[in-house]
Amino acid sequence: MRFALCCVGAMSSVALIAVVFVYQTNRRELDTGRHMMDDALLLRPEISTFSDVLAFSRKYDAKAWQSQDCVESHCFVMAGRSSDDAWDRHPKLAYVADRISGRKWRYWALMWVKDGKLSDIRQRFAYMTPDPDSDILYHVINARTRVSERSPESYKNPFYELHRTFAAFPSYLNSQSLCVWVDPTATQERALLRFNLDCVLRISGCRSAADLAPEAWRAYQSDERLLDANGVHWRDEATAWSESF
Repeated sequence: MRFALCCVGAMSSVALIAVVFVYQTNRRELDTGRHMMDDALLLRPEISTFSDVLAFSRKYDAKAWQSQDCVESHCFVMAGRSSDDAWDRHPKLAYVADRISGRKWRYWALMWVKDGKLSDIRQRFAYMTPDPDSDILYHVINARTRVSERSPESYKNPFYELHRTFAAFPSYLNSQSLCVWVDPTATQERALLRFNLDCVLRISGCRSAADLAPEAWRAYQSDERLLDANGVHWRDEATAWSESF
């Protein structure tokens, strides 16, 4: 009996240590993602320079390319962080991590440089949980942001007509995903660009875009009620424009 209790205690201790290790590893990757987001939000289209973007690229070991070399006249930079990064460095532990959690997240910052100035900056934050109907597929919710000059095509989207400096509307991916556009000159609206990365550490995880981007989700819900109250048919136009994100 004593031996059995010792075995149970030992296995429980090992399981607890494994859970804590996975949690702490995920938190470290998440902290890097948070720093990346903070630095990305400091960059401003038409103000930040090619050198600013390259400094960001070097700091986070980002990919920088275009059809030719990344040069001052045209360059695209993409930096990312994900829950898989740590396990890519320790592949033997990846199996254990998947069995303990099974949930994944990814954060990207994407930047376009034109004629020496940052012209467009976008963020993507995705949270994935195992699909109960598949052994290999995941259910994905995500939030996407974009800071750029307003595109002529955006006038087809009714959410853009409600505000001068921002728009928040659902993504074409699914009803629980969100897109946010903010004008480069906006100040107060920049809070809409901030993701709540911490939801990935909760036991319940991230359940919808309301968890991923709470400020933007509240703005979207308010505008959705306004459009619906005025009988505006917005779903096709809004989701079609979201593909540009």
